[in-house]
Amino acid sequence: MSIENKKLYTTMEVATILGISRIAVFKNIKRGKIRGHKIGRNYVIHRDHLIEDILQDSLEPGSTKEERSTIKKEIETMLIDFSKKLS
Repeated sequence: MSIENKKLYTTMEVATILGISRIAVFKNIKRGKIRGHKIGRNYVIHRDHLIEDILQDSLEPGSTKEERSTIKKEIETMLIDFSKKLS
């Protein structure tokens, strides 16, 4: 799997991407602001869910499709850049 196609992120990776603590990621999962799936004792966050959750939190009410598309592309670029730093 190429780095750009990474589908799942750990809570630590999401914390680094968003610039928040790992505990804050857990709290956001519990509040439903970030969709995470528990696997054993850990959570994983699907890439597509993370993009949508960040979009929901970033968009103003009444945002246009163009604004949504622009922000989504920026988020995807940010995730790709982060994944490249991991390698």
